Amino acid sequence: MSYLLDIAGTDPDNRIANEYAFISPGRALKEPALIIPRVAPFFGGNLEIYTGENKTGRLLNESQDYYKLNPFIPVEQLLGKEFFYGIWIINPEVTGSLWMDYNTIGGNFTINEEDVFEKLLGMMTEQIHFDWSQITSKPQTYLPRFHTHKETDQPMPQLVVKTQELLNKIGQVLNIPVDTSLPGG
Repeated sequence: MSYLLDIAGTDPDNRIANEYAFISPGRALKEPALIIPRVAPFFGGNLEIYTGENKTGRLLNESQDYYKLNPFIPVEQLLGKEFFYGIWIINPEVTGSLWMDYNTIGGNFTINEEDVFEKLLGMMTEQIHFDWSQITSKPQTYLPRFHTHKETDQPMPQLVVKTQELLNKIGQVLNIPVDTSLPGG
């Protein structure tokens, strides 16, 4: 979903309600936990974090339970409005499920999750082909590297045995005969 630009931080269409976040109860050494809201940057003036869904449970207290992180400096300097990218939960007793209400700045400043997922899926499924002529800095000839060691040199005997064992296991799993003789052996 995309949102229109709202530099005032008041547009009801840019209000995110009941965004879920989970803080692990087993945080080692009771260190702070980081939350990055899904459509950050968010307007700092109307952020609310509750321990229960739909504004139930305890309303977290800024400075006592959390800090707003990473101010969006260009907007702050230009407009005097505070937009942030993250939330640092500092109270070690705040764990488990949390729900956030906030306004996103929208526009080109926020991440469009659908667009990100579409691009990621495209990258994962896209087949990339190169023509041999497109590859640059390739050598004109491929000279073989000579190997002067013998199969009896260390650690070659162990490597040969382990390779043969691996080939045998693959043959057993696939239930097919496997030739474990190695070239030159």
